[in-house]
Amino acid sequence: MEHMDQAQALIDFFSRSYAEKRGIRWGIERKEAKNLIGTIGFNQWSPKHRRAEVGYELLPESWRNGYASEAISAVLRFGFQELKLNRIGAVVFKENVASNHLLTKLGFQQEGILRDYMVQDGKAHDTYIYSLLNRI
Repeated sequence: MEHMDQAQALIDFFSRSYAEKRGIRWGIERKEAKNLIGTIGFNQWSPKHRRAEVGYELLPESWRNGYASEAISAVLRFGFQELKLNRIGAVVFKENVASNHLLTKLGFQQEGILRDYMVQDGKAHDTYIYSLLNRI
C-alpha cells in the first residue's frame, strides 16, 4: 500500500465482511514485538454451511520463521471449536511452494486445480484448492 486511504479501505472491507458474517480478519504480530507482520482470517465464511476459507499473508522478512504455521493452527482451532466449522478450505497459487507445503504439513488435502482462478497484477493464475475437515 502506498497511501493511508488504501489501508483504511481495506480495514473498512474487513469490518463490513465481519458485520455481514462473510469473513473474519486478525492481525499477526510477534509476541516480543507489538507490530503487525501480517494478517490471517476466514474468507467466504458461511455459518449456515459451516465452512470458510483461510487466507493469510506475511511480510517477506517474516517468512520461514514458523509464524504462519502458528497463526494458521490457532485460526483452525478457533474455526473448528468456536465457529463450529465442518470444513476449512484454502486457495493457493500453484507457484507458492512454501504455502502449498505448509498447508499439506498442517493436514490439508489438495483437492484439485482451479484454472485461471485468481488475477494478480493483471495476470490470471492457476491455484490449488485445499480442504481440512473437522473430524474431532
